[in-house]
Amino acid sequence: MTDALREAARQALESLGEPGAEGEVTRVTVDVAIDGRAELVTVALRDGKLVWTTSGEGPHVRAALRWLAATRPAEPKVRTTEPEIAAARVSWVPDASGADQSGARSRLADALDDVVTVVVRAGASGAGSPSVAESLERLRKEAPLPTPIGLGRWLGRLRSALDAGDAVLAARLLDGAAQLAEDLRRDRPSPEARRRVIDWMGGSGSDLALEVERISDRVLVEVAREPLSSSERGGVERRHLVDLQSGEVFREERTRSSPVASVGPCPRVVNVGLADVEHGASPRRIRLMQYVVSLEVGQDELDRIEAGAYRSVSALAERYRELTLASPGQAEPFAIAAARRFGTEGGPVVYDDEGEPLPFARADDPAAVEVLESVVPPEGPRWVAGRLVDVAGVLMMVPCAVAIPDGDGSRYVRLR
Repeated sequence: MTDALREAARQALESLGEPGAEGEVTRVTVDVAIDGRAELVTVALRDGKLVWTTSGEGPHVRAALRWLAATRPAEPKVRTTEPEIAAARVSWVPDASGADQSGARSRLADALDDVVTVVVRAGASGAGSPSVAESLERLRKEAPLPTPIGLGRWLGRLRSALDAGDAVLAARLLDGAAQLAEDLRRDRPSPEARRRVIDWMGGSGSDLALEVERISDRVLVEVAREPLSSSERGGVERRHLVDLQSGEVFREERTRSSPVASVGPCPRVVNVGLADVEHGASPRRIRLMQYVVSLEVGQDELDRIEAGAYRSVSALAERYRELTLASPGQAEPFAIAAARRFGTEGGPVVYDDEGEPLPFARADDPAAVEVLESVVPPEGPRWVAGRLVDVAGVLMMVPCAVAIPDGDGSRYVRLR
């Protein structure tokens, strides 16, 4: 550990006053930088033995172990991961002080209103209109740099909706933008307004800390990882993680400008020591800070996912309506649906316990739907996981993963 880090730790302990109950550190995640390349190393104690996972290579692991062994190498420098993750967030929040920040908020709100007005005038089929292009370009210029993930994803979705002539989705996205513009102009935003702005624009430090829920000792399973369109080059990589305790699905996101994320491929089991969950649109965004990854998703995890899956399409549709109404510009609900039976008439579809169908959105990802149809046996899947969309008032799913029968158990298949 560096002398500066030790001194900062001593000062922090002194500021906390009298010590409380003693605790034992059994797991830690560090960010190790060697020759300008930073990688994460997670070290944990299991049954008295040290185990680790890393996104890097042997030198990063050895540097982390030297740090734990209390040696004092001059290089490489080791940092905890939380400050790095926070620094990657955009620190542009509704209650920032100063005339410059107030003016930036006002200009962005005006640009959002301009997009709403121009698109409504041009109509859903006016994607190629010069006025639409000009208004979107103005919005990009008024946005913070790098473009926040929420705003960039909204721009990508709006472009896709206009290209497809989807008036319903375009109207929903514009409704969310109008709401954001109103929130940005508030001198004293309510907690709900703050959360909406952070959902769109990001946050950092104490501002973000006010709008998060801290969780610990959870087991999450990453069931899907999908690339999504954005206004930024490279788009958004979104990961969907299911909490085996509550059944809630969280999202983790990374882009070219915000590349910091947890380590490991998909699927994986993540034993969470500490994480922050934002109070935002569904699925809620999670930041993993202390965790251990296992690449073996066992039958027990697959069974627990199935136990928490939706068994009623009607209930799923009602939940989808609630979530999209609450956050019309940001919500992209993701769900796991259990299947009673499987049909292929006119395309693959699963049916719930009451015989209600849940079709799949072939237009959004035809390849994923084709793979689904090819791997699911006649008796149907155990469950299907995917992002929910609505087409002409009908709830549909963009399939991302499926669990199919395999003897007495089930087998996971990634579709995207």
